[in-house]
Formats: sequence, C-alpha cells, structure tokens
Amino acid sequence: MPPTWDEGMATGLTEIDADHRRIAGLFDESLHSLTEGQGQDAIVAVVSRLVDALCEHMEHEDDLMGGADYPDAAAHRLEHDAYLNRLSQLLVDCQKHNRCIADKIRELIRLWKCQHQERFDRPLARAIQTLREPAPAFTPDFSRRLVCL
Repeated sequence: MPPTWDEGMATGLTEIDADHRRIAGLFDESLHSLTEGQGQDAIVAVVSRLVDALCEHMEHEDDLMGGADYPDAAAHRLEHDAYLNRLSQLLVDCQKHNRCIADKIRELIRLWKCQHQERFDRPLARAIQTLREPAPAFTPDFSRRLVCL
C-alpha cells in the first residue's frame, strides 16, 4: 500500500497539514506493524498513539472552528464524533487481537482521506485562510476636496 500522505492532500493551512502528516505516518506505522507480524502489544501501542493523535487533531480543529466562528462547525464535530467511535472500536478490536484490524485501518484511512478531508477539512481550511488574509488597506485620498452642495 502506498504511503497514506501525499502533497495532493494538503489543505493549504500549515497547522492542519502538519497534523495530517503526523496522522498519516501513524496510519502507515499501524499497517506496517500488522504486516510485519509484530506482537499485539506493539500493535496496540501504535494504534493507541494514532487514536491520541486524532483526538488532539480534532481538538485543534475544534479550536480553529470556534475562533473562526465557522458556520459548519456542528456538522464537522458530528463527523469527528463518528470517526472517533470507529477509532475506539478499532482499539478494542486491536486489544482483542481481532484478525480484521488491517482491513479496518485501511477503511479508516479511506474515510479520512476521501471523505473527511474533502468534505470537512478543506472547506474549514479555506474559511480560516480567508479570515487570516489581511483586509485590503484603505488609504483615504485627502488630496481631493469634497464638493459640498
């Protein structure tokens, strides 16, 4: 399987993209742990780090949405909650040494890349970038005289 992160996934918002690169690396590490036949403890450890990284990222996005008064924040948070539920189940399955973990991780990668980023993270990044752009400078032209009627 190719690496999870590629530059085509970038949102253009540095802090979100940094989080996404880290998460992608942990997805890759999780799959590698499974394909290399590492022990259950090693697999649980990397999946736990993945869950922690995604939780931190979702909190980070929540902060960004709150600071931007983002209009689609509620839908974005619902998506985060649904994804977190899937991750929690993955961790439980991992701890039980469920054999279909790799398929579940691949499905979570697909959902994250193809659904969450496109439908939620890119619009959020565009909205925040718009807020961060400096307002056009207004320079009054005092050389012209007002005509008073």
